[in-house]
Amino acid sequence: MSNIRGINHIGMTVSNIDEAFTFLKNAFGAEYAYDGLTYDDEPRKGPEVERMLGLSKGAAIVKQRMVVIGNGPNIEMFEIESENKKRTTRIRR
Repeated sequence: MSNIRGINHIGMTVSNIDEAFTFLKNAFGAEYAYDGLTYDDEPRKGPEVERMLGLSKGAAIVKQRMVVIGNGPNIEMFEIESENKKRTTRIRR
């Protein structure tokens, strides 16, 4: 039997946090919880961040937001910029 009691939140990368939040709000009634990182903050980047999160070289987390949808797990969104603008960089495990 599992000792898992529940899921607190799920992380996802998005190309634009504001657009993603608007979608989640309109589609599922998502509510803003907090921003862990804003455009006014220094981006999280560098070799240590790349190593810890499996980001590609030069990638930076520029915005981070937590949203709540009902009683389910929260969603933590990460907006990540990289030199390759064709697709959103994803956090690797």
